[in-house]
Amino acid sequence: MVNISNYDSSVNDAYAKGQQNAEEVNKTLRGLATGSDFVSTQTQVLDTSAKPPAVVSLVGTNQQSSWATVTPPPGNNSQHSFSSHIAPTLEADRPRIEAMVKQNPTREGATILHMTDEVQLNNKMVDEVTARTNEFRKA
Repeated sequence: MVNISNYDSSVNDAYAKGQQNAEEVNKTLRGLATGSDFVSTQTQVLDTSAKPPAVVSLVGTNQQSSWATVTPPPGNNSQHSFSSHIAPTLEADRPRIEAMVKQNPTREGATILHMTDEVQLNNKMVDEVTARTNEFRKA
């Protein structure tokens, strides 16, 4: 680690000279600003609209373009066609899946039932996260 005491006195002198030059420039500008010749009476401001900061312009967050537009499948006119659940209709299909597995018990059937249990558990977790997020937004 470099300590200030390890620097030459020339560094300190250069810093002091730079500060002195900056003060002189500021004094000169203040003197010009108080004079009547600094701003012309005929000056017009042509553009007074607010401009976004440079970072916003670089990142592009000020643009209102949609980068993730998803179109619904043809023939689907429902407003609630998309859900945050992994498989929204799985609970309604569960009895039919169980009946099919009982008719033909295999290892794959047991795996499918286990998968449906896990998906339902994940759907409940998604509901919990959504509820907590909504609570946070309201607060």
